[in-house]
Amino acid sequence: MIALLIAAAVAQPGRDPTLLHRGAEPIVAAREQEQEATLRRMLELGGSSAEQAEVVARLAGLLRARGLALSIRAQAAADEGDEAAAARDRRGAADARAEAIARYRELLKKYPRAARLDEALFFLADTLQESGRDPEAVAAARELTRRFPRSPWAPASHVFVGEHLFDAARLDEALKEYRAAAEVPTDDVYPYALYKAAWCRFNQNAFGDAMKLFKRVVEVSEKSGDVNTVQLAREARRDYVLAYARIGKPESAKDEFAKKFGGPASLKMLEQYGKLLFDTGRDPEAQLVHRQLLAIHGDAPAAVLDQTRLLVLAQRGGKRRELLAEARQLVQAFDRVRSRTGAGAGDTDERYQEAHRLGEETLRNLAVQIHNEARKTQLEETWSAARALYANYLTLFPEAPDAYDLRFFYGELLYSLGLKAEAADQYEEIVRQDAKAKKPGRWLQKAAWSAVLSRNEALLHGASEQKDTGERRAQRPLAAEEKKLAAACRLYLEALPEGPHSVEVAFKVGRLEYVSGDYEAAQKHLSWIALAHPEHELSEFAANLVLDMENMRGNWEAVHRWALRFLEDRRLTAHGSLVQDLKRIEEQSAYALADAVAPDAKKADALLAFVATHPQGLLGDKALFGAAAALSRIGRLDDALAARARVWKEQPGSALVPRALLASASDLAATGDLGEAAALLERYASGYQKQQARAGSRGAKAKGVSL
Repeated sequence: MIALLIAAAVAQPGRDPTLLHRGAEPIVAAREQEQEATLRRMLELGGSSAEQAEVVARLAGLLRARGLALSIRAQAAADEGDEAAAARDRRGAADARAEAIARYRELLKKYPRAARLDEALFFLADTLQESGRDPEAVAAARELTRRFPRSPWAPASHVFVGEHLFDAARLDEALKEYRAAAEVPTDDVYPYALYKAAWCRFNQNAFGDAMKLFKRVVEVSEKSGDVNTVQLAREARRDYVLAYARIGKPESAKDEFAKKFGGPASLKMLEQYGKLLFDTGRDPEAQLVHRQLLAIHGDAPAAVLDQTRLLVLAQRGGKRRELLAEARQLVQAFDRVRSRTGAGAGDTDERYQEAHRLGEETLRNLAVQIHNEARKTQLEETWSAARALYANYLTLFPEAPDAYDLRFFYGELLYSLGLKAEAADQYEEIVRQDAKAKKPGRWLQKAAWSAVLSRNEALLHGASEQKDTGERRAQRPLAAEEKKLAAACRLYLEALPEGPHSVEVAFKVGRLEYVSGDYEAAQKHLSWIALAHPEHELSEFAANLVLDMENMRGNWEAVHRWALRFLEDRRLTAHGSLVQDLKRIEEQSAYALADAVAPDAKKADALLAFVATHPQGLLGDKALFGAAAALSRIGRLDDALAARARVWKEQPGSALVPRALLASASDLAATGDLGEAAALLERYASGYQKQQARAGSRGAKAKGVSL
């Protein structure tokens, strides 16, 4: 806004109100000096007593005004930091006042019959007071009231004297002066004289008289309509409440204020009265008045302050059941006000702000205090009370600076009570808050891990958790509690990707994603464990699950790729039998890839290449046999015969040797090479006879054992 105003001023110059007054101060000063010089010359020239008295009075008034002006200028200079100028003006003001006092006294002494001596005495008293000469000032004012009791300056002089007596705690004398001033109801000081008379009676413990006088001040001041007297009326109503608190009955206050002051004023007085009782520890009376106020305020923001004080009063009383009831009522009061005015609409109301501050502080202290008490006593009632207070606090003040700590304490309380799912809700909210914050709070790690543990324990329902070794499990949709556990795990990993429990959490969520068929997400979490934390005990199981998912999808290329990648890390393959399992899986997936190649020519090449790369593999015979079949189908009989020959030569113990001999004999017979075909058949027959003999021998041994 300031920038806009500056811009506007630059764009369109406005009217300069000082344009016609520049240089006015020196002109005024010069004219004042000229007037002073004229008055001094007139005194030197002499004249009649009346003329000389008038000149002295005018000169004294000029000097008094100069002293006042210089005092004001000195204060302005001091405010601007110009102490030298301020000191110079103070000296000038003191000199001007000193001569003004001398001139007033000269007037009073030399011209006792001059006109307006009452006025001179009043200004003398005022100037003496400005000079710090209070006893002399009071004496001048007293002389005025003695010599000129009917003067228009007399009421103000009585008040002047009364103020000094009041400050000196001479209440009887002060009251006499205020009453004398109040004998002129038409004078401007009349309401103030009544007001100070009321305070004299208050300090004399005459509270009934004080209340009557305060009431009269309100009546007189409101009729005048003057800004100052209207303000005085507000002060008088406030002070009436102070006097009423000394002798009045709380149960009658509402009706009495309404009867004597009416309308909004009486409500403000009742609010002030309730606060006074609350602040001074008059708790039963404060409770009565605040319940009346609560009924009057309804859904207004002030109702929240009423209920907050009722909560504090219940806390002071030490009654647990009443305390919890008032805390619940406070939540309802905030809800009513917010629903009627809208969120944040009451934030500008001072009473609402006070209620927010006081309510937050009270509920916070109560929740922590009773939680600590519950830990010591282990009483169910105390645990329940702490739980309710935490819930109320977080419902009302979720954004408060201390809400972060109290939410964690609440989660701990719920967890200790076995309410694992509810505890997890609080822990997770802490993690989400930290995710939005510029700097994470002190509970992030503990809350994130506690959320996972709580969700996991809620899922188990008290049962013991079996160790997960990565075995295959049936695919199925996740139950509601499993979904919440998975969400807690993801929240942990988002907040603490390298946290102290990140591996366990990643395995848990990866396992759930595996079960639910979300293979992409599962692979991301499980492969991270195997590759980034190969020495962790879960890395072996994670690697197996990654391979198993690709196997279930029939993606042999991915199975083969992952197997090779895992085999490259010796830290990973150091786990148990993982290296043997990975080699087996790598060979099986490589064979499956080769066997899936088409057409037959390429398939044969792929299978033979597989044998070359896996010379000691368990599937070499199968690959050679498959390659020979493919070669035979495309008419490359010689290559097919060579491939089959490798079966019985390189792997003579293979179960495929008989089939290879028969297939090669068939191919040789088809080409007319009957001799070679016969030789292979004889070899086949010989092998068959040996196989039968071995089988018979095993059968006989088995029979002998049975006998």
